[in-house]
Amino acid sequence: MTEAALTFATLPAAIEAAGGLFVGFDRDGTLIEDRGYGVTPEQVVLKPGLREFYASLCSLSYPFKTAVFTNQSAIGHGLTDWETVGAVNRTVAHVTNQTVDAEWLTLDRFFVCPHAAADQCACRKPGTLLCERAMNELATQAWPFLMLGDRNSDCFMALNIGGVAIRLGDEMLAQVGDTRFKAAERSGQLEGQRDLSAAAASIRSD
Repeated sequence: MTEAALTFATLPAAIEAAGGLFVGFDRDGTLIEDRGYGVTPEQVVLKPGLREFYASLCSLSYPFKTAVFTNQSAIGHGLTDWETVGAVNRTVAHVTNQTVDAEWLTLDRFFVCPHAAADQCACRKPGTLLCERAMNELATQAWPFLMLGDRNSDCFMALNIGGVAIRLGDEMLAQVGDTRFKAAERSGQLEGQRDLSAAAASIRSD
């Protein structure tokens, strides 16, 4: 018998049954302002709503772990390097810690795909290799997975691994013509929200 797909309607029960929630964030355009290729630590600016979103996670009264999944094809194209990407990631973690109350769990790990799309690797979103690696390293295989991102590939990664996704941005799903997106939205596996603050409503336990 095929296991029913995780939806936002079944997410609270799934969290309770598993005893925790694994949350994935895209980096550029989701956690921080998207500066395009070659972003530097000095250019890191958090997107609004992170504090409110973390508050909603804490309201669940269950453990949660978080990770960042980011496609950095600028490495593969020779426009930046691992050292710079790592420095940006450390800056993101630092400013996140400053934004979110110290006692709250913040970003656990960053998982980076350095390849160009033409490389057809398994780790570039919407591929699931990075997420599988994160689940193994963070011991969250049994927890339901929620992904937040501003691109199609972010959401597809979550759907491809059996999770749910929140697509962020003013346009939400309006410009997405992909029939799979529409089907996932209708089935409750995918929601569109303006920003992280609005996304808090999707998981808040009231």
